[in-house]
Amino acid sequence: MIGIEITGTRELINDLNQYGKDAEKAVNKAIKETASEIEKESKSILRAYLERSGIFIVNKSGKKAQAYRGHEGAGLLGSIKQKAVNAMEYIVVAAKDYAAYIEFGIGEMVFTSKQFTAEEKQWAAQYKGSKKVKGFKGVSYLGTATLNQEKKHVERIEKELNKLKAAQ
Repeated sequence: MIGIEITGTRELINDLNQYGKDAEKAVNKAIKETASEIEKESKSILRAYLERSGIFIVNKSGKKAQAYRGHEGAGLLGSIKQKAVNAMEYIVVAAKDYAAYIEFGIGEMVFTSKQFTAEEKQWAAQYKGSKKVKGFKGVSYLGTATLNQEKKHVERIEKELNKLKAAQ
């Protein structure tokens, strides 16, 4: 299982005590929305990857049918969920054992799908196997979705706080 944690707003709430519990509710709403968007976008990225890889089959009527071959991509898609940890913290997880291999790649192809931070590389190192294999290039579905939502997260918080300020 791998996950993305959305944090860093506790200090902001401390600065907004003048608005009381309403500020916490406003920021929590923005955090929940960001987690929801990361979940949605990561599924979209992964779904596109699986379609390109032939994991989904388009039947004669033009509808997509999920194929359960290979690493059972449909199972991984279904395992991506957001969860509330507490009032100010959400995580988005891909709850399959092989999720990290799809995110980072394996073998000689590990870390080739995007620029990974030192922290991501350190975390992914725990999944390193002992065999030297050609492997396959991963698709950074959670990492990319998180980076894409980072700026929007701040905008969501500002939007919710502006609503609060306008109401007073």
